[in-house]
Amino acid sequence: MPHALALADLVIGRAGATTLADLELPAVLVPLPASVSRGDQLDNARLRRSAPRSAAASSPTSS
Repeated sequence: MPHALALADLVIGRAGATTLADLELPAVLVPLPASVSRGDQLDNARLRRSAPRSAAASSPTSS
């Protein structure tokens, strides 16, 4: 994965803690909905959304 990230200009991925710890790039985060997770990815995405060059998308089944 580090090689792929080194070549990337933008990351689209889940908002898990490990993903966020490795990210230093602009990102579009798609968290797992709270109905199938503890809700931590939603919290992570909201926190990261406030960072420069980041966005968070809602999963279709999340509210």
